[in-house]
Amino acid sequence: MIFNLDAPQEISEEKRVYYSEVIKNKPYNLELLPPEVRDDKELMLLAVETDGYSLKFASDRLKDDEEVALAAMTNLPCYEVFCAASDRLNADKDFVLKCIGMCEREDVYHIINWMLGSMTGPPRRPDWSDDKDVMLLAVQRGRCLSFASPRLRDDKEVVMASLCHWGSTLTYASDRLQSDRELVLQAAQYWWTLRDVDPKSEFRDDKEIVMKVVQNYASSINGASPRLQVDRDVVLAAVRQDNSILLKLPESWKDDPEVMDILRGK
Repeated sequence: MIFNLDAPQEISEEKRVYYSEVIKNKPYNLELLPPEVRDDKELMLLAVETDGYSLKFASDRLKDDEEVALAAMTNLPCYEVFCAASDRLNADKDFVLKCIGMCEREDVYHIINWMLGSMTGPPRRPDWSDDKDVMLLAVQRGRCLSFASPRLRDDKEVVMASLCHWGSTLTYASDRLQSDRELVLQAAQYWWTLRDVDPKSEFRDDKEIVMKVVQNYASSINGASPRLQVDRDVVLAAVRQDNSILLKLPESWKDDPEVMDILRGK
């Protein structure tokens, strides 16, 4: 008789019921259970759905099982799943895209950070920072443009996708794209300020851009050109956004009828 030592060990129904109850009630004890339990897909699915951290104690075979790894993601930070999953899964583009699409936005940053080695040492392979499909999804789901390769930071589609959610990430785009007016206009709508713009930049004297910026950040009026800092439309937009900006404006504005109407809520 030939035995396959790599095959999962059979677990009797009686023991399966017992182990299921243990896993449901004390999933953190999984590491103390027999190897055959940690190599049983049905029990490990139950374990990771109860507590995603259980994936760390799964057999190597099940750490390499996409269904088990994705199930763990329902209640475990995504980057923790990557830490526990097999190297093969971490190098599988479809798996990476599924994970980025499934996890919470705040976790996407940590996923990309971990995959590129910033958190725990040298970069993993493949280098996803230069994969347009992965980075395009990542910048839409998290503030990840800073992790993109120089080539993709100079890709207008990738940068625009990031700016549609986080205007401040424009600072990570290539110099060429930071000078692209269409992108600057997009950034101005989503929490971007004039703080990182070159003092000599023409954008500081671009009324459309400055108006969009002060509608989000009144204090950005201080970064506008001298001409626009006293422009009535710009000043009124800043006051509407935050009337405390009056403390930083010339005294003459404090008695302005339109400013007074804004303060009165008219």
